Amino acid sequence: MVWRQRAAPGVSTGMYVIFCFGVSLWLAYGLALRAWPIIIANMVTLVLAMSVLLMKWHFERVAPEDRSV
Repeated sequence: MVWRQRAAPGVSTGMYVIFCFGVSLWLAYGLALRAWPIIIANMVTLVLAMSVLLMKWHFERVAPEDRSV
């Protein structure tokens, strides 16, 4: 929805930053254990969560008049 609407007013930046940090800690834990299920699951989650966070930051920087859809 963030990509389609070109905005994410309902997404909390602070919550997503903390969530990405937590997932990266789980990823580090999986790497330390060499546990592939933990590594893969957290890599996928981190990529998806970071993409939402980056889109939110990007679309916040774009001026409202530039959002032609």
